[in-house]
Formats: sequence, C-alpha cells, structure tokens
Amino acid sequence: MEKGGAASVWMPQWYMNRFTDYMPALKGKIAIRPLPRWEENGGYGAGMGGTGTAITNQCKDIQLAKDFLAYSKLSVEGALKCWTVLGFDPLYIYIGYG
Repeated sequence: MEKGGAASVWMPQWYMNRFTDYMPALKGKIAIRPLPRWEENGGYGAGMGGTGTAITNQCKDIQLAKDFLAYSKLSVEGALKCWTVLGFDPLYIYIGYG
C-alpha cells in the first residue's frame, strides 16, 4: 500500500487500524468509504473476515470448553471484555440488512 501498488481494498471494519498501526506514511492519504449497496435499498455490508473458534479433539474437558466459549463469546460481559481488554470486535449475529 505504501508503494502505491493498490488503488482500493474492500476490507472489514477491523482492518482500518492496519493503516494507522502499520502504514503511518499514508496518514492523510486514505479515504474510507462504505461498500456499495448490492441491492436497491439494501445494506452496505459484506460478510468478510472474522475469527473462527473451535474445540479440537485434543480437549480434555469438552463441556468445560463449551461453557467457557459460551460465556466468553456469547454473554454481554464476555463481549464487553473482548472489546475493552482485547480490542476485538465482539461477536455479532448477522440478521441481514434492508
């Protein structure tokens, strides 16, 4: 990006900090715009990115792992900690646009 090799990228919202964190020379040279509407009166979103979470078969206590993930990923308190402690966007459920 800093060498001028790309005119645009379509990335999820979390990608925006890559510009400020890793490409400071581009300060003032980047415009961030919403994605186009894919349907008339539709939303501006696209299902891109994300982090997969899984419990592997090496797990010694599968129920404990499930309980922990449910608390840490699905509860309001867990979502707040994902944002405030880790700086990650909390989990959301896609329900569509429009």
